[in-house]
Amino acid sequence: MPDCRKLQGKKALPGKSLVTNRGTNKYLSLENKNGQDSYILDEEKILRDSRWDGLHGVITDLPAESAAEAQDILAHYGSLWRIEESFRVNKHDLSIRPVYHWVPRRIEAHIALTYLAFALLRHLQHRVAVRQNAVMSARAIRAPCWMSSPPS
Repeated sequence: MPDCRKLQGKKALPGKSLVTNRGTNKYLSLENKNGQDSYILDEEKILRDSRWDGLHGVITDLPAESAAEAQDILAHYGSLWRIEESFRVNKHDLSIRPVYHWVPRRIEAHIALTYLAFALLRHLQHRVAVRQNAVMSARAIRAPCWMSSPPS
């Protein structure tokens, strides 16, 4: 329980620090009636923000003078998940880090081998997709290699 003497003279109400501007909390306001703190849903803020429902904005420095160019920019933005997924595969499945090498030649060799494994993984995923019309994740491809669970 907080020391009430410390709170005296402060302009902020106790509990006000719990209401932030993140997520749904930005629609709550704190009122103090009869010494009781209560949170109230701000319907006006909800109505104001509802104008933006369903809209997706992308900020870019690429010129988009036609609707086709704008669609092209959005298509490139939508394919960013592939890059993010590649970083995730390299970090977790292929364990590119941590590198326990100190000689620059060995560090470069470690990264080169990891990249080679990544290239082979992508090639295998492509061949599976072409032959079977199916997409396989890195984890699904790796699973048969470890009969039970991956080594620690």
